Amino acid sequence: MAMIINEESKEYFIHAGQIAGKALNYACKTIKMGMPVRELLDKVELKINDLGAGLAFPAQASINDIAAHFCPKNDDIIEFQEGDMVKIDIGAEVEGFIGDNARTVYFGKDPELLKLLEASKKALQNATKLVRIGTPLNLIGAEIEKTIMSFGFNPIRNLSGHGLGVYSQHDSPTIPNYDNNDTSILEENEMIAIEPFATTGAGLVKNHGEATLFSKISDKNSRNPFARDVLKVINKFKGLPFSFAQITKNIGSANKARIGLQDLNQLGILHGYPPLIEKSNGIVSQHEHSFLVADKTIITTMVDDDE
Repeated sequence: MAMIINEESKEYFIHAGQIAGKALNYACKTIKMGMPVRELLDKVELKINDLGAGLAFPAQASINDIAAHFCPKNDDIIEFQEGDMVKIDIGAEVEGFIGDNARTVYFGKDPELLKLLEASKKALQNATKLVRIGTPLNLIGAEIEKTIMSFGFNPIRNLSGHGLGVYSQHDSPTIPNYDNNDTSILEENEMIAIEPFATTGAGLVKNHGEATLFSKISDKNSRNPFARDVLKVINKFKGLPFSFAQITKNIGSANKARIGLQDLNQLGILHGYPPLIEKSNGIVSQHEHSFLVADKTIITTMVDDDE
């Protein structure tokens, strides 16, 4: 069941959205060709903390055919290059309430890929017009699908928008990126995120490569001393996702982080999230905002460009 926010908590949700929006603006102004991906993500995460929020999830910058969940380790030297299509996905939390937003930055001039970037951006703009009390979810999905296909591309059907809970980044309802025939309606004071993904490919993603993002799914313990140290850090995240990089920073050793995470994963205490790659290697663009559904819906992550 979707979470319905009360009046007292609205300010936390709106505040988290504003910080997430400001951090995304900062990321889009800071990113440049030749910059290591990890450097950008570190700067963005520090910015979120400096603005007075925690991380709703680790900052991510997914490149080209990677749609989501790209979060390099601390010593990774991958750099942004000319021609890269970069999906920057950022989340902030205040008292557990979450602001979730994303934007695509393209380091190129290919007319087709400029259209691709515009397709997800326009799909979000059109979907936003439908966010009000009583709107069926499939109507939003149909609008996203229609908009993206009008540009000559496909929506990614197995990625979706979602509800936002307290210390829960992905909650009910699912906001589809196509008409999935779900006629459930948006309710007053519901917290949601809408995130259209457009691709030059077939429109499906799959897991690919090593997971560097995780979430805790069990309260079991471990006898491994490194795993115990890692678990102490994980518990500070209160159920929110975390990254290999965050664990390494907190315990001061990538080797201890690796051993500890491996042990916890084998015990079924963690769930890993590998990078999501478009199945036909299509290039992907993404745009996202968070919303408080009301008679006059609030886009919580909408901020001025100069903020």
